[in-house]
Amino acid sequence: MASSRPLPTLTEDELIELAGGVTVRTAKELVQKGKVTRASWKYPLAVATVDDGNGTRDTEIDLQSTTFLKNGCACDVARRRKLCVHAVAAYIQNAIQAGTMKPLAQPVLATKASKKEPEAKVATPVAEANLPKLKSLTLSQVRGTPIEVRFIVPPNIASAATRDQIIARLELRVDEKPVAPENLDRGKAWNIDTETTIFLAILENLCGGKLQGLLPLTRRHLRQLLAIGKGLTIFRMANQPETPLKWDGDTLEGVSEFLDDANAANAIDDGDDEDEGSTQRSEDRGDDRRPWIDGSVKWLCVRLPQQANGPTADLREVLQRSGFMLDTVSREWRLRGTLNVLNFFSRNWAMLRDQQNAYFTHNLAHSLRNVDFARAKCDATEESDGYRFAIGIDPEGASPRTIQEALAGGRMFFYSPHGPRLISPELLDSIKRAQGRILGDAKHANREKVDLELNLKVGYADLASADAIAEEIQAAFAPPETWTKRSSAIRNLSRLQPAPIRPELTKMLRLYQQVGVAWLWHLYHNALGGLLADEMGLGKTVQALAFLEAVRTEKHEDGPCLVVCPASLVENWRREARRFTPSLRVLAHHGQSRETNIEVIKSHDLIITSYGTLARDIGAFSLIHWGVAVCDEGQNIKNARAQSAKAVKQLHAKGRFILTGTPIENSLEDLRSIFGFLMPGYLPKPQDRGLEESKWHDERLLAMAAPYILRRSKVAVAPELPPKIEQILYCDLEEKQADLYKHIQESTRNAIFEMEMGGASEASVRMAAFNQLLRLRQVCADPRILDPKLAETDSAKLQAFLELLEESKDAGHRILLFSTFVSALKIIRDALDERDIPYGYLDGSTRDRQKVCDTFNNTPTIPVLLMSLKAGGTGLNLTGADTVVHYDPWWNPAAEAQATDRAHRIGQTRTVTSIKLIAAGTIEERVMELQRTKSEMLRKLLTESDSASSSISLADIKALLND
Repeated sequence: MASSRPLPTLTEDELIELAGGVTVRTAKELVQKGKVTRASWKYPLAVATVDDGNGTRDTEIDLQSTTFLKNGCACDVARRRKLCVHAVAAYIQNAIQAGTMKPLAQPVLATKASKKEPEAKVATPVAEANLPKLKSLTLSQVRGTPIEVRFIVPPNIASAATRDQIIARLELRVDEKPVAPENLDRGKAWNIDTETTIFLAILENLCGGKLQGLLPLTRRHLRQLLAIGKGLTIFRMANQPETPLKWDGDTLEGVSEFLDDANAANAIDDGDDEDEGSTQRSEDRGDDRRPWIDGSVKWLCVRLPQQANGPTADLREVLQRSGFMLDTVSREWRLRGTLNVLNFFSRNWAMLRDQQNAYFTHNLAHSLRNVDFARAKCDATEESDGYRFAIGIDPEGASPRTIQEALAGGRMFFYSPHGPRLISPELLDSIKRAQGRILGDAKHANREKVDLELNLKVGYADLASADAIAEEIQAAFAPPETWTKRSSAIRNLSRLQPAPIRPELTKMLRLYQQVGVAWLWHLYHNALGGLLADEMGLGKTVQALAFLEAVRTEKHEDGPCLVVCPASLVENWRREARRFTPSLRVLAHHGQSRETNIEVIKSHDLIITSYGTLARDIGAFSLIHWGVAVCDEGQNIKNARAQSAKAVKQLHAKGRFILTGTPIENSLEDLRSIFGFLMPGYLPKPQDRGLEESKWHDERLLAMAAPYILRRSKVAVAPELPPKIEQILYCDLEEKQADLYKHIQESTRNAIFEMEMGGASEASVRMAAFNQLLRLRQVCADPRILDPKLAETDSAKLQAFLELLEESKDAGHRILLFSTFVSALKIIRDALDERDIPYGYLDGSTRDRQKVCDTFNNTPTIPVLLMSLKAGGTGLNLTGADTVVHYDPWWNPAAEAQATDRAHRIGQTRTVTSIKLIAAGTIEERVMELQRTKSEMLRKLLTESDSASSSISLADIKALLND
C-alpha cells in the first residue's frame, strides 16, 4: 500500500530553504525547457531523467521525510550531501504531474482577454472533468450547492507555534450554518471555487485522505498550507471568525510571522530505531557555539559549546541528571536506551530548542521522524442535568490505559499506531490546572500525579468556561451537538440565532440591540441567566422589552414577566412598554393603591414594581411563578445583605436577568451577590484562603462570570449611533412631593376662582396664575425649594439624577446638568458635597465662567458640571462632557437645544446623550405634549410670564392646571 501514498507537497519557499535560490531557479528553467523526462513517483522516491546541458542523468530524491530530503543523484553536489539541481528538477516535474504544483509554462494571456468570450464562463460537465477532485466531497459547479470554507486559526497562534502544536479548525458553512466536514452529506454535490478546492485537496492529503474539522498542525504544515492558499479569504482568527485575515504579499498578517523555524530540526520529525553501532555518524558537525545533538531513539550523543557560559553549565547539569556519561576522549556526552532517550526528550525538548538553541543533526531528525508530542483531549457525555467532562491525553488509536500504565511505570511516552508520543511535563501540568479550574480546587495543579480517568461534573452554565479551557490547552474536543448549541453562541455572538421579535419592532431596533435581544433569548432558551451591561444611552430598556414580548408571545405558559427597578423609574418603564410593546398588558405595582389580588396581578403580561415595594410585598410575589424576572439598575442588589437583594432572591422565575450601565466586574463581592440572583449556586462561595490561593479563585470567578455579561460601549457601536441621542426619563413624584403638588394645584384653582368671583381683572388673575405655575414647576424640580423641612428622599428627580450620575461615572462619562432654578442647583450641590463627589458649578453670580469651563474640560476626574440655563446656555464650549441632563427643562425647544450644543459641537468626538427628566402626571408632562402641538403658545407663556400684557389667555392657563 506504500506506493499509493500521494507525493508530499513542498512549496517553492521550502525548496529554496533546502536547496538554495540559485539551485531552484536553475531546476525550474530545466523543467520549463522540457529537459526533465520520464518522471515518476513511487513512495518514497521521485525519479526522473534530467538533461543539464552536460549530458543526461538519471536521478532520484527520497521524500520519506520532507524536512530532511535524501538526494539519490550521483553528481558531485549530491556526494557532498546537498540537494542538487537534478534532484530538485525531478521533484518539480513530479509535482506538476501530480497536480500539486502549477505548470511553469504560463497560458497565453490573450485567451482570458478575448472579446469573443466573457471572462467568466458557465461550467459544463465536460469542463468539470478538468477540475480538482476531493475524496471527501462530490464537487459540481453545475448542480452543486454552494458551500463556504473557513480555515480557523487559533488566537494563541504565537505560543502554539513555539510549541509546534497548532490546533486549527476547518469549518464548512452551508446556508450560513456551520457543518463539520465529517458530517457533510457525501452523497450530495457541492460547489466550491477552484482555488479553494486546490487548497482543500492539499489539506485532504495532509489529513490522510479525509477532511476533518480539527487540524493538529506543525509550523511547517501551516506554512505549506498558506503557500497553497495564498490570497484566499478563507483564513480567519477564532475570536473574529467573520473577518478574513489580510494578506500582505506572501504573508498572512497575524500568522506567518510565527511560522519561521530557527533551523530545519526545530520540530521532532521522527525516526528509525537504529543503534549507535550500526549508524554512520553524521558529517553534519553544526556550529561550535551551539549544543550539537546526534543519535536516534536508542542512543544520543551531545557535544557542548567550546566556550563555557551559564546556559552551557545548566545543560551540563541536565545531562548529568538524565544519566548521560561523558566520553573523556571525544568530550561528548552519551546516553543509551530507548526509555532514557525518549524520557529525556519528553522533559527537555523545549529547553533544548528554545533556551539552548541546540543543533539537531539530519541523522537524528530522520531517526525521530515518527516521534511526536502527545496532546490533550477532552470528552463529554450528556446526562439529565448536565455533562460528564473528562480532560486527558489523546491516545491516537492506542488504549487509554496504555498512557496511564506508561506514566505509572516512569515512562514519559507511549506508543500509538503512528509512532511514539512524548508526554511533556507541561502537558501534564496543563491538564491538572484545567481539572482544577473545573473542580474549583486551586491545589489540584500541585498534585504529584495526574488522574487521566477523572470524570468531572459540568452544569449547563459551565459549558462556556469548559469550552474556553479546552481551547486554552489546545485539546482535541468534539462535544455533543447539544453542548455546542448551548455554548457556541455565548462565546461567539455572531453565532446567535435571531430572537422572535415582531417585524415592526425589529425595524425600530439598531443592529447591536437586535444582537442583545438574541443574546437574552438564547440564554433564556437554555435556562441560563445574564447581565446586560450596555453603556448608558444604548437602549437596555427597549432590548429588555423586546425580549419580554418575545417570551410572552412564544412561551406564554411560562408565566408573567416581572421588572424590578428603582421607584423613580417605574413610570418610565410603563411608558416605554406602552411605546414599544403596546400589546403587553402592563401593571405598575407601586404606591399606596397598588393591586393586592394575586390573580389579578398574574393576569397581566408585565408587572413593573420598585425594589422597596417588592421587599414589602415579597410574601405575595414569591407565590407567583414568573416566566422572567428582570432587575433594572442591578447595582441595587450588589449588597447581598440589603433588603432588595434578599427580596429578589426569593422570587421563583424561569429566567433571571439584570440590566445595569455600571460595570460590576471590579468587585467580586458584587458579582457574587448579583449571580446569586441570576444563577444561584453557580459562583462558588468565598472561603478563607491564603493570598495566592485567593488570587487563583478570584481569577476563576471572573472567568466563570464573563460569558454571562454582555457589555457594549458607545465607542464599540459608534457606526450605528447618531451624533446625538435624545431620551426622556419619566419620574413618579414621591408621596410627600405629590401631596405638596396637589395642594398647590388645588389652592391655585381656588384662588383663581375667588379672584374671578371677586371681580379682579384678567391681567391680575393671569399674573397670580403665572406665579402658581412657577411654584408647581419648583415642586417638580425639588419640593424643598418650597418646603425645606422635607427630606432628600422626597425628591424624585434628585434620586433619578443620582442614579444617572453613578452610572455615568462608572462608565467614564461626564455630565452637564442644566436647571432654570438656581435653588435646585444648590440643593444638588449639597447632595454632591455629602457624597464627596467633585463637581463644577456655574450660575449668574459666577465671575470667571470661562475658567470654570476650562477647569471642567481639562479635569477628567470631575464627573459633572452644574449650570443655570441662562448663565451657561450660550457662548461656552464644554466638549469635555458627553451627556447633558435637563433637570427642569426650559420649554422653549430652541433654548434647550442651545444648551445641549454646549457639549455637542465642533471638537466633540463622542456621541452626546441628551436626557430630559420629566415629572410624570404633572404640568411638565402636559407642557411636553403641548410643546409638540402649540409651541408658540408655550414660548409666550414661559418667556413672557412677567408681562401683564401677555397674549396668553386665562383659559390656556387653566388648561395647564387641570388634570
